[in-house]
Amino acid sequence: MPSKYKKQLLAQILKKNVGIEYLSRYLNGKTDKELFKMNVSVVSYEDTKPYIDRIVDARWGQIQHPFE
Repeated sequence: MPSKYKKQLLAQILKKNVGIEYLSRYLNGKTDKELFKMNVSVVSYEDTKPYIDRIVDARWGQIQHPFE
């Protein structure tokens, strides 16, 4: 994928996800690509596992108790 498209894709991803908890730790509500590159390092599955587990738990709770 050419660099131009990667930059556009990153801009779209940042704009769409600016308010999520993980990114808000690094970007303070901004969508600046340079700020992202300076502050957000490459992570492993283990780094993001707590966030993934919370999403799974929330969805499981909705399935188990859909009317609460």
